Amino acid sequence: MIGRALPRSRLDNLIPSLVEAQALIALVPATGDLPWAAAAAWDVARAATRGSRRVALVDLLLETPTLHDVIGVTPTDGIVDAFEFGVSLNK
Repeated sequence: MIGRALPRSRLDNLIPSLVEAQALIALVPATGDLPWAAAAAWDVARAATRGSRRVALVDLLLETPTLHDVIGVTPTDGIVDAFEFGVSLNK
């Protein structure tokens, strides 16, 4: 069975109305298409930041993190570093 691709372009319209004045935790499954899952998580986080909402986006796929590749940044300290070594994630 092949799933239909999620039209990520519609998330910007849906997410802000769902999370206004509420906390949002979005879990994106680690599918066989890791770049898609990371891009979907990135889109949800970006949509949720409208206004003054602060968002923490964490790639918990520790063995093969993909989020930094999708958004085009060089990986630095991560969630494991914060828990194990007390590294600040406020950047």
